[in-house]
Amino acid sequence: MNVTEYVVFLTTVGGDPYAGVNMYSFLKSLPMKTTVYNMGMIASAGVPLFLGFQNRIGVPNCSFIIHQTSIGRDNFPPNVNVFDLQTQLQLLAAIDKKTIGIIESETKTKAKEPLTIIDIENAIERSQTYQTEEALKRGFIEKVEQPIIPSSNIIYLTDEWLKAH
Repeated sequence: MNVTEYVVFLTTVGGDPYAGVNMYSFLKSLPMKTTVYNMGMIASAGVPLFLGFQNRIGVPNCSFIIHQTSIGRDNFPPNVNVFDLQTQLQLLAAIDKKTIGIIESETKTKAKEPLTIIDIENAIERSQTYQTEEALKRGFIEKVEQPIIPSSNIIYLTDEWLKAH
């Protein structure tokens, strides 16, 4: 098949912070046009994923939530030592730094009022939510539009479907 454009209708509360950054890099490597719609809320690890698309559109009343990176307790062994804690601290700091860099570089080209690194660091520390107009002004999205989702030639992938497969 000759795919000329990927269009994704996305809403997510986030997930694995490492996967969000990795998916960003994957999307940036695709040779075809990529378009994403924020269909309601993009949070946490979903933000770098969303920002990996070339064309970024938000529906009316959409939002973005950014916060410090967190990981589940299952990333730790049953018995934790200082080395384990320091390793996880370094990994968390590295993902925060990557996420901040992605937000800064990807929003500044589309922003009417670009965010600085300091703005993003402060926003992450207080779990900032950017509503539609602020997201548009700050460059998370380039326009607001309610899409019509096609009724054919579409694949629906949901969190629940992915968990089951």
